[in-house]
Amino acid sequence: MPKIIICRGLPGSGKTTWAKDYVQRNIFNPAVRVNRDDIRKMLAITYNTLTEEFVKGMERDMITNALNFGFDVVVDDTNIYTSAAELIVAAIEQSDWETVKVEVKSFFDTPIETCEDRQMERSPQERVPDYRIRQLMDYYEKYGKRFENYIKRSECVI
Repeated sequence: MPKIIICRGLPGSGKTTWAKDYVQRNIFNPAVRVNRDDIRKMLAITYNTLTEEFVKGMERDMITNALNFGFDVVVDDTNIYTSAAELIVAAIEQSDWETVKVEVKSFFDTPIETCEDRQMERSPQERVPDYRIRQLMDYYEKYGKRFENYIKRSECVI
């Protein structure tokens, strides 16, 4: 049975670095990495409300297809909002598997100052402003449990 590892954390917390390393070192249990930022890059589009539903649909379909081919999946988006959990559960439900093991890996222990500093290492197009990082942290502190509760309540998740 394949599994999904959901990385959760602020931009710059190390999610993508960890996910890339995980996928590379798991040669005997192949895994794929799925990330909406990378899908946007592939499509040469920037984040906006008009295209985001298309990007989310592609992410959902990529997760489903990877599961159907027996791959483990690492989703290294920020994964703060419940809508991200809904997307992952929908991908599992569309797959050929009745249940899938899901692990949630938190990167919220990375200091917010570190996340902000790491933005300076990114290209201007990829940087997330400090105020947005702090907004995301505030949201996580208030509502972060909703994501994991949604995952836990889903019948297709073990």
